[in-house]
Amino acid sequence: MIKRFEEWLVKQQIGYLGVRDEQQTATINQILVKANILTYSLLSVLMMISLVWDFHQGRQVTLGTIFLIVVQCFNTIYTIYQIRKTAVDETEFYDRKAYQIAVRRLKQRFVVRGVTWAVGLFIWLTVLIPFLKHEPMTASLSMAIWFSATGVVVGVGRYFTQKRRLHLYL
Repeated sequence: MIKRFEEWLVKQQIGYLGVRDEQQTATINQILVKANILTYSLLSVLMMISLVWDFHQGRQVTLGTIFLIVVQCFNTIYTIYQIRKTAVDETEFYDRKAYQIAVRRLKQRFVVRGVTWAVGLFIWLTVLIPFLKHEPMTASLSMAIWFSATGVVVGVGRYFTQKRRLHLYL
């Protein structure tokens, strides 16, 4: 039932009648993937603009901002669920050297992700939001240490969840 509903939605979105062959279906899917990525990016920008606007106006978060966040979360959760269900995010290696290079890149990526998380969270919560609300900044050494610890947790946690998707077969 859900499969037929999805096919109906695609037909309505693309505007075709009848059945498509494999190449046409692959092209349609590729276009829809690009559209989803662009929409996701635009939605992220609009969500941040809405959040900044709400804080700048001195109000709490508005219903529109909450709806943008809910739509963004739904899109993210649905995408991750479908990718994990089909296991297309898993990578197989048949060479130990290639596997070790991938693990090293993964470590570097998540060190950067953890640092970005900590710095971004620190700047948003202690500098930007108080500035937009016309309040004094709340930055302190203890908060910097706290955000650094959360950055480590995020980086290490994401590293181990992504490393499980790398498989070495000898």
